Amino acid sequence: MPLYGYQDDLVPEHFSDNDGSFGCMSRVATGDWTFRRNDAAEKDQPDWMRFGNYGVFHCAIIESGPADRDRLEKNGYRYSFFVQIGTTRVGDQPVELWVLQSGMRPGSDYLLLARAPSESLIKSFDVLQRQCPAANRREGPLMDVWSTRYCSINSRRDLIALAKAMAMEPALAKLTFVGSEDAEDETKPPGN
Repeated sequence: MPLYGYQDDLVPEHFSDNDGSFGCMSRVATGDWTFRRNDAAEKDQPDWMRFGNYGVFHCAIIESGPADRDRLEKNGYRYSFFVQIGTTRVGDQPVELWVLQSGMRPGSDYLLLARAPSESLIKSFDVLQRQCPAANRREGPLMDVWSTRYCSINSRRDLIALAKAMAMEPALAKLTFVGSEDAEDETKPPGN
């Protein structure tokens, strides 16, 4: 089941003002993001993710990807939220720990994220490693070449402990905001 709900600081969040305006606001930029593994060669194409706003009454991220950028619309979507789950220190630097809580039913998947503290609009995250503790590994029967293995983290305490441990490891990837889905691809040289 999802570990975080409306009693927590989900992003996006609902707002209403005394003048009657209301809607959803987000500290995380919406639009297209690249997901580039740190071990990828510079010439390798990144995966893409798209984070859109669900609406003004019910606040959620519409998450699609990872996929090629031109296939994001055909890739399906999940309702998701960003959640700051804590802070830690890496060396002498403070680090915010975040998760992308993806999907709701039959449960949520989690992408562990970290970033340097800042009040500005969030446009990048380090994607943390996914080294599942042995006690949390689950696997069903073999199904040809398809894996049934997953990591079962069933409490906030365990998720935060895993995120803190993974923050001490080299980041797996970088998640970087590029722009809206209609924006020119900023990862390509001009004229391409």
